[in-house]
Amino acid sequence: MTNQITPDDLLNLIDTFLVEQGVAASEFGKRVMGDPCLVRDLRDGREPRRATEARIRAFIEGFEFAIERGGGTSNPQLEALSA
Repeated sequence: MTNQITPDDLLNLIDTFLVEQGVAASEFGKRVMGDPCLVRDLRDGREPRRATEARIRAFIEGFEFAIERGGGTSNPQLEALSA
């Protein structure tokens, strides 16, 4: 089981991802959780549940892994963001 990180650290992770990948916050939230307001809500102080944090981290880690492997992935959510 992965260690839970602080909400600020999670936001830093998300913001770094958004900048590096050129992804809008609303698109990220929609792809990860089906919630286009996710990042805005986190910035406004919403505390993520462990499952939410885990999904966010898994998404980012999966995206980075796919990029390292040459951009190919079988995950359509990842493909849509890298297009």
